[in-house]
Amino acid sequence: MSDRRNEERLLSVAAKRALDAYQGHLHADSGNSFLFNWSDSDRFEAFVTQRGVGEFEISASVEIARQTIDLWDLALATKTLIDGSGNRLAIASPDGFPPIEELAVRSLTWMCLHEMMHAHLGHLDLIGRAHLAEFEKAEDGKKTKAGRPQWVEELDTDHRALVRPCLELQADNDASALLLGDLTEEGWIAFRIDAACIFVMMALMDRTEKQHPSEQRFYPLVATRFFTLFSQLFQYWLYEDAELVERDGESLVVSARSRDTDGFMRFAKEVLALSLNDLITIALFADAREFIDDMGQGKPFFADLYAIQYAENLNDAVLETRAAQEWRRLYGVNEAIMRLSGLREDRPTLSADRSRPR
Repeated sequence: MSDRRNEERLLSVAAKRALDAYQGHLHADSGNSFLFNWSDSDRFEAFVTQRGVGEFEISASVEIARQTIDLWDLALATKTLIDGSGNRLAIASPDGFPPIEELAVRSLTWMCLHEMMHAHLGHLDLIGRAHLAEFEKAEDGKKTKAGRPQWVEELDTDHRALVRPCLELQADNDASALLLGDLTEEGWIAFRIDAACIFVMMALMDRTEKQHPSEQRFYPLVATRFFTLFSQLFQYWLYEDAELVERDGESLVVSARSRDTDGFMRFAKEVLALSLNDLITIALFADAREFIDDMGQGKPFFADLYAIQYAENLNDAVLETRAAQEWRRLYGVNEAIMRLSGLREDRPTLSADRSRPR
């Protein structure tokens, strides 16, 4: 049975944690302020709008909290968040919540951060209003040509239709980086728990979009969001001390650290492989079949993950999953957006940008 008062409480705690993470990461006043509003809508709905200069409002339905709690209730009844010995990971709560509610708060925190990143990255100058999941009409949330930033006109015509999915992945990336924080071996358990919390929100987004199919898709496939997040987890280890450099028109991640093969194998076994198990279980309970079907038995998924890191002359023929193929199509467009919009110059003040490494 739904408990609106408790669901609003969890949303409010999530909003506070998101604000703390946002302000703490910037180490300074960004000049942006955020208000939060919880609605009675029976839809899985969240969006951010601009109310004034540097003033933003994030609206979310209590239904989001309810569905998040329900999915965690199902997932935690199975082998989700189990260590290599079959024991449940310790889920600590700074607010004294029981495990399901603590996990729901972390998922909702990522949701808040995702919407905040749309505002912080200047996306609303282009799209007007940013919804968490794609179910609004195609014309909603789009600026007219006269109201769009000038840099949009500098993109190749064929690439303009790919701007929106790139903006969604930018918001995903920065929200995930803020929630996950810095990676330390002592923090592997918390890192894995937070990753699962992001998976839950993405899985719910996928389910919502299936319930509201659109003739023309403006958002990335949720399978692509899963793939991109998992790539982000992979790169946390390999490029923890990396720096972003410009080379041949691309932004590349270069690490001076020597490869620690033994350490990475432990990270892969204790974090990556078990996180993939969490993701599959969560996706099944949320009926995110597109991702399950796309990844096959896991081998194509990992082959593509490796390919986007190291393959030369990367093309669709090299990649086996639809998620990786869409990632590749969006990668070059996103680089152009980052350069033309000025985000690349501002990037040191944002979360760690983990573009394709070399």
